Amino acid sequence: MKCKRSRKTDLFEIEREKGAFVYRRGEKEIRIVTETLELEVLPLPPIHLPEKISPFFMVNFEPVVMGGKSRTIVFLKIPCEIGVFVDGMQIDVIGDEGLRYILYGPPSGGYICKNIPGERVDEKEMRPEMGFMYIPLRIKNYTPRAFRVGRILMNAEYLDIYYRGRLALTEMVKLDIMEDLLRVRYMNRSYIGGMKKVKAGRMLLRKEEEIEMRWGP
Repeated sequence: MKCKRSRKTDLFEIEREKGAFVYRRGEKEIRIVTETLELEVLPLPPIHLPEKISPFFMVNFEPVVMGGKSRTIVFLKIPCEIGVFVDGMQIDVIGDEGLRYILYGPPSGGYICKNIPGERVDEKEMRPEMGFMYIPLRIKNYTPRAFRVGRILMNAEYLDIYYRGRLALTEMVKLDIMEDLLRVRYMNRSYIGGMKKVKAGRMLLRKEEEIEMRWGP
């Protein structure tokens, strides 16, 4: 988004001043010294507000009952945050500041993670909507027994996000059901072709990144 003069959007407004621009949203005001302002408005994982404590977030959704040796793909709609960037520097994050952190696992060695509500939707229900994104989640049960799955732990530091206009999706995510644990893996590709990528913060050996979740309440 290039600005040479004052401009107002659904999220914020830009006012042109001599030799600078002023970014305003609510009570926030940032003066940016430049002759031509170029902004990027990008979808972000929901971990930054009200402050970033942990890169982990837990998505809770209507449970899926997986029969033995079965597989499926589900689509989860979750709230996301909107980052505003100037020349690669983040100047603002817009989103829900009321979402809480929880502890997953034991007090020593567990994960502090943002507790995120998720909604299962059909593929045809994925629509562009500011402030929301979708997780294409492939679930595979490697065991002969049935299991009920209704949450997934994710690490935003290794998670790519794809977008086109106001439609945003995470990269494809795989959830493997094992006898004694659930294994979360990122598949390093978009479910929909032709979308732009917001690269994860950490890329080194990201194909090796896995998250293990233990069975329990």
